[in-house]
Amino acid sequence: MDISAPPVDLGAIAPLIVLIAGAAIVLMLDLVVAPAQRAVLAYVSLVVTVLAFVACLPLWNDGRFAYADMVHVDRFGIFFSAVVLGAVALTILLSIDYLRQQEMNYGEYYPLLLFTAAGMLAMAISNDLVMIFISLEILSIGLYILSGFARGNQRSEESALKYFLLGSFSLAFLVYGTALIYGATGSTNFTAIAQALGDDNVRTNPLLLAGVGLILVGFGFKLAFVPFHMWTPDVYCGAPTSVTAFMSVATKVAVFAALVRTIIGAMPALRDGWITPLWGLAIVTMIVGNVAAVMQRDIKRMLAYSSIGQAGYVLVAVVAAESVRQDVSDAAVSSILYYLLAYTVMNLGAFAVVIALAQRSGERLDLNRDYAGLARTNPWLAGALAVFMLSLAGIPPTSGFIGKMAVFRAAVSAGYWPLALIGVITSVIALAFYLRVIVLMYTRDPQEQADGAVTRTAAPVSVVLTVCVVLTLFFGVLPGLPFDLAQRALFVIGQ
Repeated sequence: MDISAPPVDLGAIAPLIVLIAGAAIVLMLDLVVAPAQRAVLAYVSLVVTVLAFVACLPLWNDGRFAYADMVHVDRFGIFFSAVVLGAVALTILLSIDYLRQQEMNYGEYYPLLLFTAAGMLAMAISNDLVMIFISLEILSIGLYILSGFARGNQRSEESALKYFLLGSFSLAFLVYGTALIYGATGSTNFTAIAQALGDDNVRTNPLLLAGVGLILVGFGFKLAFVPFHMWTPDVYCGAPTSVTAFMSVATKVAVFAALVRTIIGAMPALRDGWITPLWGLAIVTMIVGNVAAVMQRDIKRMLAYSSIGQAGYVLVAVVAAESVRQDVSDAAVSSILYYLLAYTVMNLGAFAVVIALAQRSGERLDLNRDYAGLARTNPWLAGALAVFMLSLAGIPPTSGFIGKMAVFRAAVSAGYWPLALIGVITSVIALAFYLRVIVLMYTRDPQEQADGAVTRTAAPVSVVLTVCVVLTLFFGVLPGLPFDLAQRALFVIGQ
């Protein structure tokens, strides 16, 4: 039997090539750049990220398969790739002064960031379960190392170990589920799986159903759905804040892209089988994430539980996307794209404030001690954080309000109004901890321990804060542009 290699299509993976080649260049530059001049590595990495974004632009109107149909280059994947690259660029800017101040300015940081981003971009254009596994391994290995990047810090090393163990555990579920689906359908390719599911015998095969369940568990770990969320608070708190910021948004963007492709692109015939488990996961994730966040005093831990609740809201739209009505499904998918874009901006902005307040002696994370009276010691940071908290809470005129409204409207249109109602109730609960931060900043006197609060924000961090504040408000006041891009990116479901 002749086995021929698939044609090499470098154009389809041009953004990945740029990131990987750029990471290698930055790694080599570290050999000749003095430790005191490592900011150069950051700016070179920023240029590489911009070039990768430019490489995405010609692919927007493309829409082709490559590498034995394992890769599907379409607007859906390019949209998510652009969001990930935006998160990478902002994270690089946040890291420049933070790494130096916290004495973690090691040269391998930026190459790891670029390699991890390459895995995320590969996941966004994956059209095969094996490709998803490979992509997930690439991004996970980088994040495992970055989580423990604070060498000698016990919490950081512990968070890396926890993330590694539970991440490996989740990948095992994904591999086993992939094997079972292959056994039931004879393929791991999404197009072939969708065709195989046209057979009633295949659709009702217990191997297939077990495989789908295991894959859902694997995705659940990476997206921190309850009850697979226990690693999230510890890893978010132990990892360097710049890594936590990146992990909290970019991982969700990439893995949600893969989840939507798997459910809607490969297994639309199993629509009825997906609904119940996704419904249940969405409910418990929204409830547990928001209720647990109310009790937190550490802002990174609060944002960790907040990210769990936010994942639940996106999952509501995933449930709605299972609707048999094409118009409702399209609206739900476009709301997923918009919400993840808005979440990336506002959550990165919130972590940018935490980074701006960090001191050489340690980070300032206690809400009652370090954020009380912040409006008096640093009005700019307090105002920016207030905007991000309001957006995460879903208060107009921010992008978070538009995102939640779109998600809940899609759920109601799909007939899942109880799910939307629970989402609204948990959003009201979330007001307790989001507004508490604003109250502390504007109504309390600064604590004695906060007298050393920074009065000057580093220029790169100020750029990130400005961009995040402007986009958070712009997407809320004029949501037409991002929604138009999101609707144009529905190529994944046949448009």
